[in-house]
Amino acid sequence: MVRPTDAQVESREDLLRRVPSLDRVSFSASELQIERRPERNACETTIVTDRLSVYTIPLTPMDQNCRILRCEKTGESAIIDPGSSAERLRNALDTLDPDVKALILTHAHPDHCGGLKAMKDRTGADVYSHPHWMEQIMLMGVEPFKWLYKFKDPDMTGAPLPDKPVRHGDSIQVGELRLQAMHTPGHSPGHLAYYLPDDGILFSGDLLFREYQPALGRNQFLPAITDIPGGNKARYAKTIQAFLTLPEDTLVLSGHLDDYTMAQMQQSTILDDIERGLSS
Repeated sequence: MVRPTDAQVESREDLLRRVPSLDRVSFSASELQIERRPERNACETTIVTDRLSVYTIPLTPMDQNCRILRCEKTGESAIIDPGSSAERLRNALDTLDPDVKALILTHAHPDHCGGLKAMKDRTGADVYSHPHWMEQIMLMGVEPFKWLYKFKDPDMTGAPLPDKPVRHGDSIQVGELRLQAMHTPGHSPGHLAYYLPDDGILFSGDLLFREYQPALGRNQFLPAITDIPGGNKARYAKTIQAFLTLPEDTLVLSGHLDDYTMAQMQQSTILDDIERGLSS
């Protein structure tokens, strides 16, 4: 359950009226693809403790990390960022048979929510995401996000808007696990990360990667995060400052590529490159 919030989901008609005011995209990613690393399994067991388990299913041409979080005490589960309804996700659900109570989005880029409608149809679980109007427009597949929808899942047509709007400080209960929502804008205006402080785990979405995405390299790394519709360098700078205050032993479960601890991130050269990019 989400704590009471003043967040409201606008009607589809009101959302469509906003479209002409959107800024144009300044970073062209129409040809961006991140090759899925062949050594990755269709379903990877990432974490197993007496309290929880996390399974990772790599999805989409962008090698997006969909997560299934399960409370080991109750069996209740959540799917975080169903980027596609691909066969490997369906097979994982058939094998794990989780009691899915929540479909949770870090943000509404299609490589993170392409399978949302299919998972909603399959599980009937509530959708949790930020109510920012641009996030909702992205769920609807509206311009100027067409470049992103090169990776659009066929099942995404008519993707549901959030049943449970989530803002900073709200919490989502999954069995006995309480996910704390952290508003982390910069990549998208309603980007959220979800923190399990008792377990030292953060589901970070596209907040920050420890390594360079192979298709981008150093020069395009920051533009791919901030120079897109809804991206904002100033907000991203503040987000990163807050993010870096997390304890060093926090395990960050990233939206793409490999997971890392905060201690490992502190040693990464990516922080230096981001600092230079944000100050330029």
